[in-house]
Amino acid sequence: MRGLFFTYSAGEERREQEGMGRLFTLELSKAEVYACSECDTHLSSKCQIISKAFHGRGGKAYLMDGCVNVYLGPKEERRLLTGKHEVADIFCVACHAPLGWKYIR
Repeated sequence: MRGLFFTYSAGEERREQEGMGRLFTLELSKAEVYACSECDTHLSSKCQIISKAFHGRGGKAYLMDGCVNVYLGPKEERRLLTGKHEVADIFCVACHAPLGWKYIR
């Protein structure tokens, strides 16, 4: 995934995970790992940061090159500070906490 924003606010509703069965998550090496603030599931590492100079609805945000243990919400057009973009919200696969969004185009 390219162009992911992780935001620090968790103001949106959690979504129910579809499907059943045991959940398997990928664990990253312990050094410099970014994890879900709700359940500590590993999401990305420091080497995936493209920029720290971004802001989301809730404040400070990071632009990441990739992440693991997330799923995408529906695609939608959203007006951001840089113009109109197609984005999809991203959520933690373990606890369904909203994490930020992904640029689709």
